[in-house]
Amino acid sequence: MSRILCLLGLVVAGCKASWDLEASAPCDHAGFAIASRIHDCTGNASAANAAYERFTKRRCSLSGGSARPEEFACAVSIADVDCKTTRELGDDIDAWLLFDGCPELFGESADTGGTP
Repeated sequence: MSRILCLLGLVVAGCKASWDLEASAPCDHAGFAIASRIHDCTGNASAANAAYERFTKRRCSLSGGSARPEEFACAVSIADVDCKTTRELGDDIDAWLLFDGCPELFGESADTGGTP
């Protein structure tokens, strides 16, 4: 019985720790997602890296505390972008940050109507 309680304690502790990320993590992941889509869809690592560098100039509006799972919606939305749209958006960081969940992270108006 004590082994089960110990295992349960480790599982619960592990689950809590998995979300103990810095507040800026959702913003960072959005940038990684943009670069990843550009690289995956074009094969151009230089363009992906350059887009990420431009992305890092954006100010993340999250600060203090730990990131919450729902704050990763921006990165998830970007990761789901198809290659046709990725090629159309290219390195236009402002356009990338119009996807669902992104305006809230970067201090833009949340009333963007969802996807660009």
